[in-house]
Amino acid sequence: MPGQVNRRSFLATASGGLAALVAACHDANAPDFREPGARLYNRRKSPIQSVDTGVTQLELRDAYTARNGVLYVPASYNASNPAPLVVALHGAGGSGASWTSAGWLSLLDEFGAVMIAPDSRAFGTWDLLEAGEYGPDVEFIDDALAEVFRKVNVNASRVVVAGFSDGASEALGLGLLNGDLFNGVVGFSPGMVYAPFFRGNTRAFVSHGTNDKVLGFWRSRDIVVPAIQELGVPVQFTSFDGGHDVPIAIGREGLKYAFRIA
Repeated sequence: MPGQVNRRSFLATASGGLAALVAACHDANAPDFREPGARLYNRRKSPIQSVDTGVTQLELRDAYTARNGVLYVPASYNASNPAPLVVALHGAGGSGASWTSAGWLSLLDEFGAVMIAPDSRAFGTWDLLEAGEYGPDVEFIDDALAEVFRKVNVNASRVVVAGFSDGASEALGLGLLNGDLFNGVVGFSPGMVYAPFFRGNTRAFVSHGTNDKVLGFWRSRDIVVPAIQELGVPVQFTSFDGGHDVPIAIGREGLKYAFRIA
């Protein structure tokens, strides 16, 4: 399929420069049927169901694979006050449960943020990395958004998509292509980005450890960040002395930037 990009094609073309990955063709007047596989349609609405605090399972368990995802609602949540929302995408071979470490949940508590962390449909990685195009994972994320909007009073001006590793690659492109939904996009140690244009008024945060042995630091520095800049999207790039990881301080910086907190 023309325009497809996956891990294999990334490795083959990365040295060929920026144009091999991202076509910088932002057109604010173009119709919304561009990249239909990447489109998210659910938007914030008044909740009609109650919600439990803490970590719970989404109501979207796949009967065949058992893949699902988690919903986290901080103990401080008050239905009368709109809460920030983070959509968190896991790394390769992982699941949404990887975002339920004590450190990350404490960071969400700090911001009073609700989180949905879906499982990729495939066990290995996300659709863009696996098949070279957006598709079933985007549909599942849209269903997860519908669920959280039914249950949680979400602050529509603080909706963020974040990801780590392969999840960062998925999150960056998906966030830029749905910038009319996501006010901020966060990529922790991404390997690539695919977004031939962007919508809305979003901004991006990218971090990478300078000693990353899994996905080299150069990927963010030389490919991902310049690609986002070429699209005309504001981007903050933060490097840190470390490996393939998300230090709590970096997580805090990324969410703060994406939530537009001074």
